Amino acid sequence: SGRTGTVNGATRVAGARDRALSFDGVDDYVHAGPWSVTGTSLTLCAWVRLASPFQDNDARLISKAVGIMEPDHYWMLSIAVPSSQPRLRFRLKTGGSTTTLVAGSGDLALDTWYHAAAVYDGSAMRLYLNGVEVGVGGEERIALHG
Repeated sequence: SGRTGTVNGATRVAGARDRALSFDGVDDYVHAGPWSVTGTSLTLCAWVRLASPFQDNDARLISKAVGIMEPDHYWMLSIAVPSSQPRLRFRLKTGGSTTTLVAGSGDLALDTWYHAAAVYDGSAMRLYLNGVEVGVGGEERIALHG
């Protein structure tokens, strides 16, 4: 709300209704500037479509991090490849510790639009794909940092 991002390398998708961006999977991103999330709950969501075979295990959809290692993340909704198929991943720093949740189901296919959401309600982390829960993880810490 009230944020303007700076597009770095990504290109606009022709004819996309809501001005979707296409990322090369290497170094494209949108920078929204520094900002913090405080409180006891968080929801991250994005529309995503994989346009080419997916092999990167650190494809962030939305994140705040100072590096690529798990402890470097404050919060992140991304795509990981835990086996042979891409799935959603959620990282969250609470109580000074970062936890990672990878979806237990919901393989992502090529050329299909998905609505992805990561939700933390103050006690549990959950992942949703098109409104269907695909991952849940217990969480005892409640204070968000960063």
